[in-house]
Amino acid sequence: MRMKRLLFLALSLFAMMGVAWADHWTVATPSTDQPTETYVYAILQVPSAAAADMWDNYVAGSDAGSKYEIAAFIDGEVRAVETEPKYPNPAIQTNVEMSMWRFNVKGVAADLNKSIVFKVYNKESGLEYDVDATATFTGETEEAVPSNPLLINLREPTRMQLEDFTLNVGETQDLLEVITFLPEGSAVPNNLVLEAIRPEADKYTIDNNVFTAVGPGTVPLLLKAGSLQMQNAATVTILAPATNLEVKEGESETTAWLWRNGAPDLEYSEYLDNNSDIEYDSSVEVAEERNLNAFLQNCYTITPANSTDAVTWTSANPDVVEIEDGTAKIKGKGDVELTGTANGHSITVTVHVKQHVTLITSPFRSDDTLYCLVGDDLTPYFVDGKAFSVLPANADNKNVTFSFEVNEWDPGEVEQGADGTLTAKHEGTVYITVKSTDNPDVEYKIWVVIFNEVQDVTIESETLTVKLENDELDITEMVMENMSFTPSPADFYYSPLSITSDNEDVVSVEYNNRFNPDNTSYLDDYVFTAKSAGTATITVEFMTNDHLAQTFGLESYQGVQTVTKTFTIKVGNELTGIELQFNGDDLLVDNGGEIYLTTQPVEGLELDLDKLDITASLDGFNGWTPLEVTDIYSDGDKYIILINPLVPGSITVTAHYDNDTADGLTTTSDPQNVGVRYEFTEGWEWRNIYFGNDDYDLTNLFGEASGNGLVEIRTENEEMLNDEQYGYFGDLDLLAQNRCFKIKTNEYTGFDMLSGFLGQIDDVNLHYGWNWIPNPFFFNRKLTNAFTAFQPTEGDRIMSKDEGFADYSDGAWVGSLEMLTRGQGYLYFSASQEEKLLNFADESQMAGEDDDPSAAGARRKIAARSSFTYDASRFRDNMGIVAELSDVQRPEDYSVGAFVGDECRGEGVCVGGRMFITVHANQGEQISFRLLNNLTGETFDVDQTVRFGAMLGSMKAPFRMTSEAVVTGISSVQSSDSTAQSYDLSGRKVNTKQRGVNILHSTDGKVRKQVVK
Repeated sequence: MRMKRLLFLALSLFAMMGVAWADHWTVATPSTDQPTETYVYAILQVPSAAAADMWDNYVAGSDAGSKYEIAAFIDGEVRAVETEPKYPNPAIQTNVEMSMWRFNVKGVAADLNKSIVFKVYNKESGLEYDVDATATFTGETEEAVPSNPLLINLREPTRMQLEDFTLNVGETQDLLEVITFLPEGSAVPNNLVLEAIRPEADKYTIDNNVFTAVGPGTVPLLLKAGSLQMQNAATVTILAPATNLEVKEGESETTAWLWRNGAPDLEYSEYLDNNSDIEYDSSVEVAEERNLNAFLQNCYTITPANSTDAVTWTSANPDVVEIEDGTAKIKGKGDVELTGTANGHSITVTVHVKQHVTLITSPFRSDDTLYCLVGDDLTPYFVDGKAFSVLPANADNKNVTFSFEVNEWDPGEVEQGADGTLTAKHEGTVYITVKSTDNPDVEYKIWVVIFNEVQDVTIESETLTVKLENDELDITEMVMENMSFTPSPADFYYSPLSITSDNEDVVSVEYNNRFNPDNTSYLDDYVFTAKSAGTATITVEFMTNDHLAQTFGLESYQGVQTVTKTFTIKVGNELTGIELQFNGDDLLVDNGGEIYLTTQPVEGLELDLDKLDITASLDGFNGWTPLEVTDIYSDGDKYIILINPLVPGSITVTAHYDNDTADGLTTTSDPQNVGVRYEFTEGWEWRNIYFGNDDYDLTNLFGEASGNGLVEIRTENEEMLNDEQYGYFGDLDLLAQNRCFKIKTNEYTGFDMLSGFLGQIDDVNLHYGWNWIPNPFFFNRKLTNAFTAFQPTEGDRIMSKDEGFADYSDGAWVGSLEMLTRGQGYLYFSASQEEKLLNFADESQMAGEDDDPSAAGARRKIAARSSFTYDASRFRDNMGIVAELSDVQRPEDYSVGAFVGDECRGEGVCVGGRMFITVHANQGEQISFRLLNNLTGETFDVDQTVRFGAMLGSMKAPFRMTSEAVVTGISSVQSSDSTAQSYDLSGRKVNTKQRGVNILHSTDGKVRKQVVK
């Protein structure tokens, strides 16, 4: 019952507290703090139709969608906007329509425990309402889940009432003073903009809910505010008399048309005598009377322009134009004056009634059919008028237009060029309708039958060589490809085609006359068979015709010339080729597969494997080795090639056999997609998916809701959770390529994505603040190599889930994160105030996996001495801190542990003189720190604490840590042990007499602090 949504959307449209557009509200501007969100599931309830004191769940229409928009606010700022419910209400099993809303409410640590309030906007009425429904911002999905949604109740007004009123031109009325909202007790809108349902701009205007009378008349006034409207119209009366009447310049006369008036001319009379079924029509075309009446309504200017006085017309000659009940009717040919009057003012116009075209006919020998060939120029017969006549001869306007209609059972094509020329383009039947320009009701349809008969044949190769695989080898396709008929596809309507072989024992030609009652030969009816070794000559013969000449007078079809061509077929029985085919099993990276190699002919042929060379290519990637061949062996009628795919993608394999000789053979397999195995440990991970054009259903990948598997998965603006009552629920039910996903599972799980490929890396639109970005690289890539096509901004930061983070400072990436790891997703903080495109380097142009030349040795030394252990998988988010140790001489000898109470939540290492600390915690938790001397093992308390949630410190403005060199649990004493070893606060061994604070390691195992003055 989940609604599928296409996930290939620009992530920048709905960024973390970024500018997200809706119809009515705009989400607040971004924050520099690291993002978090609370998802709120809600049900919008509206009054029940059954009872006034009951409520029904609002459902969006299946076609029209939702008429509501709902916004979530924190401290008066819009933090989420939804324009329609996303899911069916799971509590109502029979309701499959959308009624569950989901809000991704954005915030930061400072917003924790604040109230989330909601407002509802009706997109149809344009009205906005406050509602009594609140939630709490927790940074987690802890309340208002699908099994316990937030209820939002809204009772809207359904109609309005307005009393009648009267105004003079120029007077106004405030509509809010005379309007009433129903039913009683409805919610009062925050805003109201009234407009007329059927506005009459020449009568009145409505601005800021004020009615202004513009022109005289009686106006039925129906008001609306979106879908909210009046049930009955109010009547507004406005008056103004006419003061003047004038004919518009250039409008003193007009022309109208008759079908025919008076005796027929000689040519037309003869035509009627020979066509007794043609009815003589002297009626008036209805459109002419409409045009005349439209002219009479618009040929004058009345003052004032909005006067309600009507203009009445009279005719000086009713035999030409008659005025009846205010309507002008055309009666006969001639000129007539019409007089219009209004309030004592009068005007006069002249009407000229003229003759229409009445008939179009054709002189064709075969009634109304024209026969031609593809490519024939039809312009002389249509544009120049040889194919038709326009009658009567004395018609005022004999111009015509052409329209084309294709016979659906025998579709042909006539092309009309920009210069008006007509050309037969495709065989079949086309109906060309010739229509009178001045009388569109007069038209004549001419059938154009276009033949595509062959005019020539080209032999591609004078000699064809066939390697016989069996005694009855079908070579029809090879022979047909050697003959190119012009035009193509070729037909032989009236000129039979003859194809023969002079040696039927070598190559036989069989003609099956299946579709040919008129003894016309068709190419599809020929079958060519190679039967034995030898040589045969193939002869092709046919005749051409002239159909245009036949149309205009020839008594029979006339052949023009005979075309004859020949070619030779040589038949042998050597090895014909090899073929590669994957065995059909799914292929995964680092998981073995098989390819089958077969020979033609199949029987009795063995390959010398020393002459066989196997190569492979990866579509779109240069210089990579997509797979390795581990073994090749014979298995009956085929050879089995064992392979190990190394990368995902569309892989093509090529076999070269005996290429050092002229008889060498080469074959290439069809492309085969290689997929990827994905595995997830228990807890939270930030992941990237490589897979191609197919979408994968989360239910199938992670298991059914009743079992183990997915707990929750999020992108920057979507999520899918495993509701304890309803199972999988959310809008993120498909995995899409190259996005950052935060995924939580409750145990180890894994799945295969079988359509995997490495494709084009799309740019990522970065907004100011935090962005979720993918890692589209299949191999591990150093930051300096991954972003060669992109210029970061000073102060940018990229953060991983568990492998540290890096800042962009002084033109270089510095930090504990130096590599983008395959399959991991990342968060990117953009310090640029303007949107930027993050362009990844093109991996298809890169070599294999980057090595890691970083300070791995120093890291291993830190890890070896570190006592900081923690489980980062329990936490969805982390926090990056760049710190400075202000009271130590060699910060690189230290590491930093981050704690919540006594529980370690993260660790920092020294890079470039700064501590890069990654902290894993929940929003709002208090973080304390401890220093560890990696040389001596001593730990020191740090005075400063921070609250989890915000990005803190940078290379140029680090968070300063002070410890005052206090060794936890050790007092300052004087030692009498002459064998004690002394270290300074930086962990270096020193003389026991050195001034300052020293750390003594005695032979009794005790550690003491000693101050030497």
